[in-house]
Parts: sequence; C-alpha cells; structure tokens
Amino acid sequence: MVGRDASFRVRTLGPSARDKSDLDAALTIFARNTSPLLRTHSNQIRQKIRNPNNPNGSFYFVAFYRGDVVIGFAMFGYYPRTRLLAIDHMAIAEGQRGSSAFYVFAQLLSDLTENLGLEVDFALVEVEKHNRFGGGQTGGEELVRLLGQVGFGEVHMDYVIPDMEPRDYDSRYVGALMLRGQQKLHNIRREDLIDLYRTVLYEHYLPWFSDFLGSQTPGYQSYLDTLFAEFREKLKDTPVVRVNGESADQLLPQPIATNPRTPEVRALMFTAIFAVCCAVLVSIVLVLKLQPSLVPIVLIAMLLVFAGVVAVSSGRAYDVFELALASLPGGRRRLRYRQPGRSRAPTATKRQSKPRELPPRDDHSAGRSSST
Repeated sequence: MVGRDASFRVRTLGPSARDKSDLDAALTIFARNTSPLLRTHSNQIRQKIRNPNNPNGSFYFVAFYRGDVVIGFAMFGYYPRTRLLAIDHMAIAEGQRGSSAFYVFAQLLSDLTENLGLEVDFALVEVEKHNRFGGGQTGGEELVRLLGQVGFGEVHMDYVIPDMEPRDYDSRYVGALMLRGQQKLHNIRREDLIDLYRTVLYEHYLPWFSDFLGSQTPGYQSYLDTLFAEFREKLKDTPVVRVNGESADQLLPQPIATNPRTPEVRALMFTAIFAVCCAVLVSIVLVLKLQPSLVPIVLIAMLLVFAGVVAVSSGRAYDVFELALASLPGGRRRLRYRQPGRSRAPTATKRQSKPRELPPRDDHSAGRSSST
C-alpha cells in the first residue's frame, strides 16, 4: 500500500524479498535515531513482520520515502475492539528532517490508515516527557509540541511508559500520553480512557512481547496488571480527564497577526488626515468660489468628517454619534445606539415578582518513542 505527497511517499513493508533492502534501510534509520533504552529490538521487528496478526489486532511497518530513497520508519498497531491506532515509533533520518518532513510523514500515515480501510476512533502515542533516558531522539516537550500541531493532545495525568523487558527496575519512564480523536479532543471520560489503556497493555504490549519472553511471560503480565491497577487508581476521583491539545490545526494557514498602532503612529496618522481635510476645504473654497458666509458651514462639515474618521478608526464611533445627537435640540434623551460592551441599566417595573426558588440540583458527571 502506497501513499504520496509530492516527492514524499510511504509504503507498508512485508516479508517479501523485494522489501528486504528497504526494510534494512528503514531499520538502520530507526536504530540510529532512537534511543536503545526505548527502542524495540530490530530482530523482534523482523520476526513480527513475517507474522503481524494476532487475535486482538495487527501490526504495521511503514517506510517513508523522498523520491526512491528511504528516509524514515514507522510502526503501529491497530485494534478493532476499541478502534485504536497505537503508534510505537516514528523516526526520520537526521539529514532529511527539513521541508516539514515530520508533518508530511504524519499526514501520509493518516492517509495510509484510510487507504488500508482501518476504522480509527483514536490514535495514541507514548512519549518520554523529560528526555531523561532517551535524549532529544525519543521525546521531550518539542515532540509533544509537534504532535500537538498535527491534532494530538496530552492527557492530563501522571503517565508511566511500560517497560519492554520483565526486569525489576527501581525507576520508571515518566511519559506523556498523547491522544487524537476523529474530532478535536478536549476531554475524555474516565471509563473510555481506561478501556483504551487496557487495549494498550493487553492487546498491544502483551501479544508482542509474549512471542519473545517465553517462560517470563506470566511475570510480564503481572507487571502489566500492576500498571493497570495504578492507572485506575489515579483516575478514581476524575470522572472526566482533560486532553490539552492545540486550539487550531497548525498545518492550516493562520491569519497574519498585526501589531496594534502605537500612540505616536496614531497621532501622525490623524495629523495627516486633518491636513488632507484642510487641503480639501481650501480646494472647495477656491474652486467653487464660495461666499464668505458659507465657509464656516463647509468647515464644520469637514470637521465632522474628520471626527467620524477618527471615531471609526479608534472604535469610538458610537460615542461620537451619541455626542452629536445629544448636542441637537431635544437630543438629551435616551441614547438611540447601544454601545458595544455596555449593558443597559435594568428597567424598573411597577410589580416585582419574587424569584421562584428552585430545589437544589445534584450534578453527577458520569509510541513508546518517536524521533523527528
């Protein structure tokens, strides 16, 4: 399966002989650009690529190309029970990361899942948050930011990335759980998040490593059981979990922000406008040869035009109009224009009904790593 974007493209890799050279190149890039502490073993990938399916879902292995040259590698699993796409790794060769390669790769992967016919409700990435073990190759705030720009949001909770070996470690990988939905996610219910995490542990991690751990598999499953119990305990008082993502897709064109004019610039602009008004007034008097008695009327008209221009440019047009109305005979009555941002005074009524008391309401709210 192939996806394209200009000179970039992606292709799923299989066990065939024609894929061997591209798989070798992709795994070399993967090894060079991913910390060994957070990297799936290449020999495991080579074995899984020959048997990617299990009762819970399937694993996919993808090469990223610029032209005909392999410049990146990604692997992910898809699980139809929860319609979850779990992205394990995404690596791009260091010398090929320009031209927005990360964003193109992310978009091509999204297109690829559609071409594969995968019905995805959620995509999930595990990122090491503080670069304590993997350095800039596998995570950190920069990768969290990049994922945020392609639609992912960070789940607001303390998250631990599961170990990939059944060993007793005294320290843990502190991570960020990045989640993306078909629509922009701002919150997720506790039960839905727990179900997704159950998929990650028991349908994603366990089926992969059980093929390699042999007699150590029960011990590894016990370790995953501990993580799952801790995860549920963390959320026991949080019925709705916040997902903090970008407010807008950064890949789409954004309006250009303009700096507000400084008082000096505004004064210079108004002076120029006033000079133009004066020049127009003199031209009218000279060209039309107006009688002296009409000059004051034209002057007042020009001053009103100038005042209107100043009012509109400064956002005070309503004040100018109301002041002009108030200066007319009989104008000191209720203002005709309601000014933006000002609330009307409450209107008194002859009969005030006592507010009806309501009964009290009882509310109840029901990738291990990546490299850019």
